Amino acid sequence: MPYIEQENLFKQYNMDFPWLSSPSLVPNTPNNQLVLQAPVKTFICPSAPGGIERRSSGTFSFGASFPFQNQAVTDYAPCSSINNGSITFFGYPATVNQTNLFSAMRPQLRGPGIRPLLGMPNSEPFKITGITDGTSNTILLAEDAGRPSYWIGGRIDGSRTLRDAGWGHHDNEYGLDGAISKTNPGVPGNCVINCHNDNETYSFHSGGAMHVFTDGSVRFVRESISPQTYAALITAQGGGLTPAEVSPSTD
Repeated sequence: MPYIEQENLFKQYNMDFPWLSSPSLVPNTPNNQLVLQAPVKTFICPSAPGGIERRSSGTFSFGASFPFQNQAVTDYAPCSSINNGSITFFGYPATVNQTNLFSAMRPQLRGPGIRPLLGMPNSEPFKITGITDGTSNTILLAEDAGRPSYWIGGRIDGSRTLRDAGWGHHDNEYGLDGAISKTNPGVPGNCVINCHNDNETYSFHSGGAMHVFTDGSVRFVRESISPQTYAALITAQGGGLTPAEVSPSTD
């Protein structure tokens, strides 16, 4: 946050407590939820309907239920991996799993409760040297714009509200599944950009979406990209697991 002129917000947030920390839930704990109600202009795509005034509310369940309200949203998020149910669809061997296909934003998972609660082993964030696919070939952030409204194929679907839109919500990230089409959000599918914004890459730009790569470059990735190539650009250590992983490119 200090690097995007948000040092004041950074100082208010207590990193020793989770994002949903609030004295209204647990007395004498810091009010991180209040910090996350502050909108950050950098996190908003100017093309997204609703602009900076959008807010996200809901309940997060993790052993118990934790309500949150009026969280300021983000239009950008990490596509963190390829979801387990879609791995073979995108051409990867059945012998690999989601943890083998993390993006540059591999999460920090620590403690004996991680595997029973999440079904995943402990892990640490990648260092730059750990991104063996190359920083110019690995996506860091992508657009998942328009939340908390649910958009599919350029049209809003008022029957649903997405609850993970907050810029501080740990679950604003997503894994790749794709969709069957811009009118059918079924998974997995070859429609990987601009199909819907429920945890898939989605923008309000014609023909593609903006992406930040791990080398710091910002590139427009066309929605016509091969689904297998897009998957290869997500993984940080794909290492030739598919033909597309050998030399993926946005061109």
